[in-house]
Amino acid sequence: MNSFLQNILSSNHQVFLLFTQERENIFHELKHDLSGTENLFLNLKVLDIQKGRELIKFGNIKFNETHFMVISFYSATLEAQNSLLKFLEDTPVNLKIIFLVSEGANLLETFLSRVFILDLKQKNIEENTEKNIEEKIELKIDNLTVTKFLKTKKTERMKLKEIIDILEKEDEYAKEFDKKERKDREATEIFLLELEKKLYLMLEKDLKNKRLIKDILNIQDFKKYIKLSSSSPKIILEYLSLSIEEF
Repeated sequence: MNSFLQNILSSNHQVFLLFTQERENIFHELKHDLSGTENLFLNLKVLDIQKGRELIKFGNIKFNETHFMVISFYSATLEAQNSLLKFLEDTPVNLKIIFLVSEGANLLETFLSRVFILDLKQKNIEENTEKNIEEKIELKIDNLTVTKFLKTKKTERMKLKEIIDILEKEDEYAKEFDKKERKDREATEIFLLELEKKLYLMLEKDLKNKRLIKDILNIQDFKKYIKLSSSSPKIILEYLSLSIEEF
């Protein structure tokens, strides 16, 4: 049993949420460690109202011993989140729920207020997932990434290693679906969030900069678009590479 799971077992909390780019890897680790007929495992593209009702139905089964629900998803509908609020607030005895959620996913404050948010940076995953963590660090998307992007010539931005890594990120789980752009969409969404933060900081120093305002509005539109199954991270990054001024 890995230390990540041990921390959950020893905690007084019942409902946990982890924002991570490695949700499928962690999902399969937990499924292996918690194998049993009384546990529920769901690896989803979208947590919708139907799946939300399925979780509630399973969770309300009375078990004599602690059982688990491990739910991994890329995004969740508002209807599904709202349907789970009362259930999460009054979680049945002998039940622990673990949500594995893609970074950048839009979750309601009321939903987040009912979960205990975990931090993967605390090194609570043991050696058998060390390789996955190293891969995540290699694809780290932060202020330095977007700063380098902004300082690079427009025509050279798509050649940056960081951008190439984002577009080459592929999700094993996605191979079950027609669309294969899953982790590249997740990584692109994180990049958009970081880029938006950076431009907002720049705008604070130059509130009348219409160019920055236009770029921020474009990014906000792309944040909505990237969640669609038909979205193309490459098209988004190509557009931003050529439209955003060099700083």
